[in-house]
Amino acid sequence: MAYRTGFKNSLVQARMYRDPQPDARVREAATITAHPQAGNGGTVRGWSRAR
Repeated sequence: MAYRTGFKNSLVQARMYRDPQPDARVREAATITAHPQAGNGGTVRGWSRAR
């Protein structure tokens, strides 16, 4: 969920929730295995760095 907030709606606040479905846990584990450094500046599935 994302919505605009702040002075003149200049900020976007995003709230993320974990998917409780069992197949979501499988996808989560596969993504963590494929991209172990995602939180430390590494690659993330579906994202590219701005040039």
